[in-house]
Amino acid sequence: MVHSFREYTGLGEEEAVQAVSYYRENFGVKGVYEYRLFDGVTDLLKRLKQAGKTVVMATSKPEVYAKMIAEDAGITCWFDAICGSDMEGKRLTKEAVIEYALDSFHRKAGDPSVIMVGDRHYDIDGAKANGLASAGVLYGFGSREELEDAGADQIFDTAEELGEYLAGSNKE
Repeated sequence: MVHSFREYTGLGEEEAVQAVSYYRENFGVKGVYEYRLFDGVTDLLKRLKQAGKTVVMATSKPEVYAKMIAEDAGITCWFDAICGSDMEGKRLTKEAVIEYALDSFHRKAGDPSVIMVGDRHYDIDGAKANGLASAGVLYGFGSREELEDAGADQIFDTAEELGEYLAGSNKE
């Protein structure tokens, strides 16, 4: 977030750090409850678990907030783990979060049974940095162009299409 505040607002390093602090004050109390699950995601998660897949969330959001959101949304039960960034700044990039998620399940970079699913180029970049297959989804915030430019291995329009692919694949 410090990087984003600096890049998009022109703030200096100290001001960006302070802006993140202010943002987190609000987000931890109010912002974590201001979300909407994308259409079909709950059904997708259920389908993957019923197919015996290991499902891990790897998010750039601080892990504590990701867990709060998942709990409030009633989807925690569909995840084997929820892995996010940390508040201390050790896991700041998607690459680092994915590495942490892999370590949590004793997996290594390049594991052919793992696929990273995401809606932004950061997700695809993080997958590539960890030698993983990637699937871009268009029901999120990114565009087809962004995901194609990032080099997503597959791109899916809907959660249902993604579910059909993943439930039948050897990917976990």
